[in-house]
Amino acid sequence: MWPHLVAVIIILVSVWLWQRIDSYRVFKKMGINGPPPNLIFGNFRQIMSQPVWMAYRKWEQLYGKTFGVFFLNSPSIVTSDVDFLQEVFVKQFSKFHQRAIPNSIDTEDEETHMVFAKGKRWKRLRLISNPTFSSLKMKQMAPLIQESVNSFIESMEKRCQEEKPFDIHSDFQGLTLEVIGSCGFGLEINSVRDNMSPFLAACRKAFSASLMMMTPMLISELFPSLTGLAKVLNKYLTRKRVHDIDVLVSAAVQSRLNDPKSRRVDLLQLMLDAKTDNLDSTVPQAMTDSDVVSTQQGGETGQQNDSSSSPRKFTQKAKLTEKEVQTQCSTFLLAGYETTSTALAYAAYHLATSPEAQKALQEEVDQYCTEEGPPSYETISKMQYLDMFLKESLRLHPIAPFGPGRTAQESSTVMGVHIPKGMKVRCDVYSIHMDPEHWGPPDPSLFCPERFTTERIAKRHPMAWLPFGAGPRNCIGMRFALMEAKMTLACLVKKFSVETCAETQIPLVHVASSTVQPEKGVTVRLTRRHVVANNSEE
Repeated sequence: MWPHLVAVIIILVSVWLWQRIDSYRVFKKMGINGPPPNLIFGNFRQIMSQPVWMAYRKWEQLYGKTFGVFFLNSPSIVTSDVDFLQEVFVKQFSKFHQRAIPNSIDTEDEETHMVFAKGKRWKRLRLISNPTFSSLKMKQMAPLIQESVNSFIESMEKRCQEEKPFDIHSDFQGLTLEVIGSCGFGLEINSVRDNMSPFLAACRKAFSASLMMMTPMLISELFPSLTGLAKVLNKYLTRKRVHDIDVLVSAAVQSRLNDPKSRRVDLLQLMLDAKTDNLDSTVPQAMTDSDVVSTQQGGETGQQNDSSSSPRKFTQKAKLTEKEVQTQCSTFLLAGYETTSTALAYAAYHLATSPEAQKALQEEVDQYCTEEGPPSYETISKMQYLDMFLKESLRLHPIAPFGPGRTAQESSTVMGVHIPKGMKVRCDVYSIHMDPEHWGPPDPSLFCPERFTTERIAKRHPMAWLPFGAGPRNCIGMRFALMEAKMTLACLVKKFSVETCAETQIPLVHVASSTVQPEKGVTVRLTRRHVVANNSEE
C-alpha cells in the first residue's frame, strides 16, 4: 500500500510543479521580461521585503518600462509606459473597468464599497455619488471647510506660542477627519481640538497595519480552490477592523432617518435620497459585467445590452439599501481622513525645506487673501502657484503604495501586447513621476512647482501625473481633497512660516501601509509672520 501512496503523492506533486512552472511562462509567451519568480511565492517576497515602488523602480531599470511580476500566483503587467496606460485606463476602459484587487474580496457583496465594486454595481454607486463632488456642491460645502480650517489655525496658534517642534501630520489628521465628518455627514467631531476624539481613534485603528489582513489574500492566491473561504475570512476581518467606524456612521445614518426634516447638502443626504429598503430582482444581483458602460474620451456613458428593458432597469438599479448607504459613508469617511492629511503633511514638509517656494506661495496668498479667515472657493480657484505647489508635492509623494491598477474583463490587445482575460495591469506611478522625459529639467527628484505652469502642462502627456488615478475610475473625491488642502495651506502660510528643526527627518523616509506614510511623521516648528499693509513682512 505504501509504495502506491508514495507513487500517487509523487505524481500529484509532479503535476502541481509542471502546472506551476508552466503558469510562470505566461510573460515569456507574451514577449514581456520580468524578475524570475519563486516557485511558491512568485515575486511576492521580493515586493514585500522593500517598499513596492522601490521594487518597481529597480525592475523598470532592469527590464524596461513594461515588465511582468507575480503577486504569489497572480500575474500582473507593471508599466510606466504612459501610452500603454492611457489605452488601459481610458481608451479601452470597457475592457478594463475592474480594479486590480485580490481574489479574496467579494465584489458582489452588499457590504463591498465603491472602490472594490465592479460592473454595473460600481456604475450605480459612482453615479449616485458623483453629484456630491460637483462644482456647485464644492461651493456649498466651502463654508463648512472654512469653519474647520479656522479651528485648525487656532490650534496652530497654540503650537506657535509653545515654540516647540511638533508632528504636523497628526494635527492634519484631526482637521481632515473633522472636515469629512462635517461635509459628508453633518457630524460635529471636533477632532482638531480633541486629539482623543473617538472618531479619530477609530480611524487610526482602521489604518493600523496588520499582517492578519493579508491572510485571506494569501489563501486565495496559494489555494485557489479555497477562494470562497478567503472571501468569508476577509469579510470578517474587515468588519472587525472598521467596527468602531461602522458603529459611529450607523448612528449618524439612523439619526438622519429619524429626523427627515434635518436635510442638508452632503454625501449622506444624497445617499439616503437614493435609498430603498425593498430589493427587487434587478438590484444588485442582476448586474453583470456584460452590462458595463463604454467610455468616450475618458467620460462615462451608459450602454446596456438588453435594450428592450434598459430604461426600467436603470431606474430601479439607481437605489441603495441602508447597508450600502452605511458602507459607502464609512469608505468616504476613511478615505477623506487619511489621504488628504498625508498629502498635507508632505506639503508642509516642502514648505519647511523649500523656503523660496514657501515665500513665493506666501506672496500669492497675501495678494489674494486680503480678508480675515479662510479664502473662498472662488479665491483659491484663482491661485495658480498654490495649485502648482500642491501638485508638485503630490508628484513627489504619491499616496497609494501599489498605484492604480485594472483587471482585464475580456481578452484584448494593447499596443501589440495580447492581454488575456483576468490579467492585471498595474501602474508604476513613482517611475512615471520621476521620469526626466516628463519632468525634466530640473532633476525630477527636486521640488520645483514651476513644473506645473500652464505652458509645461500643455506639452506633457495627460498620464504623466497620476496621484488620483485616471479615467472613469479615478478618485471621485479629487476636487474635494484639493479644495480642502488648498484652503488649509493658504491659511497656514498666511499667518505662519513653516520651518525645519533638529527633529525634522531630511530626507523623508517612506513606509507603506494602507497609504504611503512618512516614517516618523513630519516634525516642524512654526514662526508667526508679521505682514504690514503693503503686503511686505516686517
